[in-house]
Amino acid sequence: MIKTHDVFVAYAGPDRDVAVKLVRELHSRRVTVCWDGLLNAEDSFDSAIPDMLSTCRVFTVIVSPITWDGQHYATEELTMAVQLARNSRIVIAPVWLSPIEIEERPY
Repeated sequence: MIKTHDVFVAYAGPDRDVAVKLVRELHSRRVTVCWDGLLNAEDSFDSAIPDMLSTCRVFTVIVSPITWDGQHYATEELTMAVQLARNSRIVIAPVWLSPIEIEERPY
C-alpha cells in the first residue's frame, strides 16, 4: 500500500533552513510531510521525487529569488506539480520569502 502525505515541500538548496523550519512546524501540527530530507544517499531524485509528489495532496514551494535561477530542482518539481494540479490531483500552495518578478513561467 502506498503511503500518502498531506504536503510535499520543495525549495532551492540555499533555502533549506527555511524548509527545515516549515517541515518542523507542519510536523508539530500533525501534518504528514514529504520532502527530499526523507531521501537516503542511494535514492535517485529523478525517480524518488515524482513518486513522492504523486502521494501528496498539497505541493508547497518555498519561493525566493534563487528559486528561479535555473540551478535548483524546485522548478522541476513545480512543473510536475502543475501537471498533477491540472488533473485535480494536487493543490499548489506557494510560500513567498520575498517578492520576485517572474518574466516567464518556469513550467
